[in-house]
Amino acid sequence: MKRSEHLLYLMEDVRIPMHDPHAPIDWKQWYHFVLIHPPTGFRLLANVSLSGIPGNGQVIVTVLIVDPATDSQSEKTYGFCNDWEWETGMVKRVPIRTEAPGFRCVIDGGNSIFEVEDKNSLIKLKFSGKAKTDPVLIPEFSPFGSGFIGWGLLPSVEISGMLEIGNRQIQIDSDWYCYHDQNYGRFHWGEDLGWIWFVINSRSDSGPELSLVLHRGNNRNQTNCGAPHLFIYEDNKLRKMFMGNAIRLTWHWNTIPTHPPRLPGVMAPLFSDKTQCQPLGMELYAEDEKDSISLFLESTSLTELILADNQQRQYTFIEEMTGKATVEAHLSDQLHQKSGYFYAEFVQ
Repeated sequence: MKRSEHLLYLMEDVRIPMHDPHAPIDWKQWYHFVLIHPPTGFRLLANVSLSGIPGNGQVIVTVLIVDPATDSQSEKTYGFCNDWEWETGMVKRVPIRTEAPGFRCVIDGGNSIFEVEDKNSLIKLKFSGKAKTDPVLIPEFSPFGSGFIGWGLLPSVEISGMLEIGNRQIQIDSDWYCYHDQNYGRFHWGEDLGWIWFVINSRSDSGPELSLVLHRGNNRNQTNCGAPHLFIYEDNKLRKMFMGNAIRLTWHWNTIPTHPPRLPGVMAPLFSDKTQCQPLGMELYAEDEKDSISLFLESTSLTELILADNQQRQYTFIEEMTGKATVEAHLSDQLHQKSGYFYAEFVQ
């Protein structure tokens, strides 16, 4: 498939006005990469986040790894979160380049490089990617808290590289699935805002590979929700999209509050006593006059990130949830039944 280089550059562009010293410092932008290894169930999040402006902001790198290859029944989670004061020259636009001690991320249209090493956690990650399809852009046309948010998604990236955890080396090759997106906007962490987002990659011995992406904006307790979008990709091509009332989403919760695992960071010790109910999973059903799809997401790992506002003493709790997914899709009178893995994020 011929890629649209124009759309790729438009999606990835740094929206923060870096050269305006008078720009508001509630700007935010982040670049996600989600890696899934379907043969083993290994899942990985690599993210670089920009907050504020140069001279008055932060560059934050987060890596979260869910490792099913253990001797026990439970999965293991590794990760780190490093942040630096955003100094002039750390971020450049053409091509997009973000650098800090032990970290480099370059995005040049559909080509990307992500390299990071954290000596405390003994984690080293390095991979390069190439877009396999065109992106989808969702512009900043709706309010989000006190400001707005926009995003773009790239549902399939061909990647290669290496992950090191201590003395263990894991090859990243063509067996891996990679999803990428970027988000940008102006708002304050701690406002009554949030979202649900997930990506599913499902495969079987026969039939097409299905990848699904959901996004819905909402407030923290999900009583005030925007229109959700569900994108369905078949062998890296957009096959179907459901929106709004065509989508029904149901959570299943554990009713006993527990201490969620938290990614180490400066905010984590402040909330060491905080407990909450954790999700067991989620069901989703979508249909229109022609097609339908049902999904079940079983949560097997949940890790919490705590983000602080850069102007006010407010906090947002972001839950990173991963696990197994089952998919049943009726598309153009064809039935697809598949299983796979998902990576999800929601705000509490």
